[in-house]
Amino acid sequence: SAYTASNGVKLVGADFQIDTSDTNPSLEVADGGLRAKVDDTSVQRTAGGLAIKAVDGSVLTGLPSTPSGAGKLPTVNLGTGTADNTRFLRGDQSWAEPPGGAGVVSINYTKALDTDIVPVTVFGTAAETTFHSYTVPAGTLGTDKIIRLTLAGTYRNNTNSNQVLGARLKYGGTILCSRISGSIGKDAGTGSFAFVFHLAAAGATDAQQGFLQCSIESGADVSVNWDDRGRSTIDSTAEQTLLITVWHSLGHSQLTITKLIAHAELLNASDTVGAPLDASYITIAANGSLTAERALTAGEGIDLTDGGANSTITIDGEDASDTNKGIVELATAAETTTGTDAGRAVTPDALAGSDYGKRIVEVKVIDDATHLATGDGKAIICIPAELNGWNLVAAHGFVTTPDAAAVATFQVRNVTDAVDMLSTPITIDATEYTSYTAAAPPVIDAAHDDVATGDLIAIDKDVAGTAEKGDGVILVFALP
Repeated sequence: SAYTASNGVKLVGADFQIDTSDTNPSLEVADGGLRAKVDDTSVQRTAGGLAIKAVDGSVLTGLPSTPSGAGKLPTVNLGTGTADNTRFLRGDQSWAEPPGGAGVVSINYTKALDTDIVPVTVFGTAAETTFHSYTVPAGTLGTDKIIRLTLAGTYRNNTNSNQVLGARLKYGGTILCSRISGSIGKDAGTGSFAFVFHLAAAGATDAQQGFLQCSIESGADVSVNWDDRGRSTIDSTAEQTLLITVWHSLGHSQLTITKLIAHAELLNASDTVGAPLDASYITIAANGSLTAERALTAGEGIDLTDGGANSTITIDGEDASDTNKGIVELATAAETTTGTDAGRAVTPDALAGSDYGKRIVEVKVIDDATHLATGDGKAIICIPAELNGWNLVAAHGFVTTPDAAAVATFQVRNVTDAVDMLSTPITIDATEYTSYTAAAPPVIDAAHDDVATGDLIAIDKDVAGTAEKGDGVILVFALP
């Protein structure tokens, strides 16, 4: 049938058909084909573009637009200003920079300060005993920072009665918290404990608050809890020690507490973090901010490995040798004495502790054809200035003709200090030539082993046979 513009269109089965009876259709015939028809109850055109109407007939606001041509949707206005890589569009359609400006933002987080998993056991003792310590770096607390220290481990009370345990928090040598627990039940099993300590700045660098919270059970699944608090006025701008001590109610081998883990953390750490701005290479300055483009180049003795985009750059020091610059490992005294390692450097301390750092004095007390009887001061030497402050570290004796049946003994005596330097004297056994094979080797007296410039050192023969001849003594000195 005939149709005109504004005739409606309806769906019949799988086909669209013209509906000439529909005078107010939503889909109508137009001269150019089909078009959706709306009226001023839903969408209307205004001078500012299309206005969308709500169900109650009000016009939705906050959608500024400008017509861009007949039959086209208007362009949305995203606010004023120019977008760049340091700004973002806010909800009120204005551009803004992140806090800190210039791509630098401030972040707050929990920072791990120290973790210790080395077990420490305090056996039954009523004496206050160090349980854990942590050196707080200067300036860590500031005026508003909080350190939390957590200790955990095992507790055992296998005595014949209930016991108590004391715990104490110290900062810079000052006690902030100190409390003794309630009665802890006895049990043959092993229980557990958890201690939590808080150290907080109280608005100034010389004012702190401390809090102690303890929980413990001896294996009977019955917990004992206790707490305490206190204040101190320690200068936190200097390095200070955070110390935890404990003590038992009595001394008993079956009364123990063992720390298995300790963890210190700064609860409200804060830092500023810079972001790279259009740079292929960046450098990180000492204060952590990012600067302009730089290339990272490895020098001599350094290996630089680039893991690729979004990966890790690894910087390794090469091992040093006589042909290559690099990282040098320091030799021990034993390695210095061995003297065959070409990859380690000798320190003054290692040299002094090695055989190369020792000074040997050999005293021939009598000639090889003469027997030496007992007596003090059979030979006396004087300590030169070069050995001032050194220690006697070894002493041995010898004869060139041994006695077939008797032993000979020698003492080394500091005449100036009037003390014997050996707690066990030098002994040369029968038929032996030296004390190196003696059944009772000589022992240095550690309380009297040092010598000074001008000290007179005497060789005394305390025991003699009848036939040994050619007596002599070997003294070895080293730096302490």
